[in-house]
Amino acid sequence: MNFVLLRSSTSSTLRQSKTTTRGIFRQFIPRPLLIAQSNVTRSPSFQLPPGMAAVHAKEQVEYFNPGRVGKTFRVCWNVVDVYEKRGRLYQVKEALIIDEDDTIILQRRITDTYIAGEGVVK
Repeated sequence: MNFVLLRSSTSSTLRQSKTTTRGIFRQFIPRPLLIAQSNVTRSPSFQLPPGMAAVHAKEQVEYFNPGRVGKTFRVCWNVVDVYEKRGRLYQVKEALIIDEDDTIILQRRITDTYIAGEGVVK
């Protein structure tokens, strides 16, 4: 999936660097926005069978470089581990956000488990 942040609706959602490039402030994308764009549910291939629900168990995020406004970003998801704990299966997925210059912006590891049955909307 690709996405571009061209501008923000309010200036308070952008941070500006104190260093300038040819007199123009460089604008950075807020980290929470990058995390929101890297949810596995945003993947076109993400699908749960009817009656199933994902339960978020754990997360780890590492930032490598700032995302800059106006750049195009690519998000890649991979399942990196599946394990069982206390009779329940867990799936660990890795999301990687890379900009148009192939610079790694963010790496995220998400651990989910899945449930089915009553109380889950079908």
